[in-house]
Amino acid sequence: MEIDYLRKEIDEIDKKILKLFEDRMELCKKVALYKKENNLPVFQPERERKLLNEKLNLVKDPALGDAVYDLFSLIMEKSRALQSKIIGDEVRKRRLREFIKINEKEIENPKIIYFGEEGSFSEEAAISHFGENAIRKNAKTFEDVFLAVEKGICDFGVLPIENTSTGSINDVYDLLAQYGCYIYGEIKIAINQCLLGVEGASVDTISEVFSHEQGFFQCKEFFKEHPDIKKTPYSSTSESAKYVKELGDITKGAIAGKRAAEKYGLKVLKENINYSKNNKTRFIIISKFLSIKDDANEISITFTLPHESGTLFNVLSTLAKNNLSMSRIESRPIQDKSFEYRFFVDFLGNLKEEYIKSALFDIMEKCLEFRLLGNYKSEK
Repeated sequence: MEIDYLRKEIDEIDKKILKLFEDRMELCKKVALYKKENNLPVFQPERERKLLNEKLNLVKDPALGDAVYDLFSLIMEKSRALQSKIIGDEVRKRRLREFIKINEKEIENPKIIYFGEEGSFSEEAAISHFGENAIRKNAKTFEDVFLAVEKGICDFGVLPIENTSTGSINDVYDLLAQYGCYIYGEIKIAINQCLLGVEGASVDTISEVFSHEQGFFQCKEFFKEHPDIKKTPYSSTSESAKYVKELGDITKGAIAGKRAAEKYGLKVLKENINYSKNNKTRFIIISKFLSIKDDANEISITFTLPHESGTLFNVLSTLAKNNLSMSRIESRPIQDKSFEYRFFVDFLGNLKEEYIKSALFDIMEKCLEFRLLGNYKSEK
């Protein structure tokens, strides 16, 4: 029968493919030995991308393009796995130690810088972690916090990165990628947004309110109830409270916390106006140095990937294969690259565990750019 003949022909071709695949993997073993001797990375994304494009150019039937791409992507993945096994864990561990430079020295009487004016939620977070007597100063912008830490002016910086009601604070994620700071720790505090005003003011007298955009987002239901109140964005909630006090105008209000009201002598005109009653903000503590303590249980990384299908899946599957629980993933557009993204991933673990280091190395080898952002204790 014709079908039997066709199957026999396919079987003969499969035998040739198998022989060629074995020949290819033998050559990959020699490549691995060369990389081991010369301390070269297993994954070389630019070369792989070039090779894949070359294979596509050789395809006679354009309809087979996707299948050919997937086939050779899988072959290259298996080649990398073989090379990694040959290079060995000791070489991988040495490279990882070179990459992760840990500073375990404790800083006595650290200097803290936080975002916003005195009385801000960031200052509250700083006090919560470092204590009331810690040496601290404030910064007007998120970037000023990073600059002070990177230049060694301050030892630690405190700034918000995520809110349960409004989500991630993208500017902070972008700055984490831009500057070489590490996440030293995190604090989560309840946020009670209040409408503040000067003596003699009331909700009815207020026609304009100042606050950070996050404050407005968290209180959107309040503004639906008061559509005539003008919203004017300000650099921070605490700065807006300070400004309203300086104005001394009963028609001007601020959205900020009780600490800001006490600090600047303002009245709380209406309390807890955030629409979510479980309104919490996650603050990160940044440091110039990486520190990994025994109780650290959260790892933060950032990376970019080849702009190809399946690359993010390959990274996330590495976490799954190693039974690592991912707690957060964010993506941010890469400047000057259309529809390409930088990823931020948090997962549970401590880098003092060897299997965690091995998994991290596997992830590194799949990325174009990779940076460890920190390994710290996560607050529940």
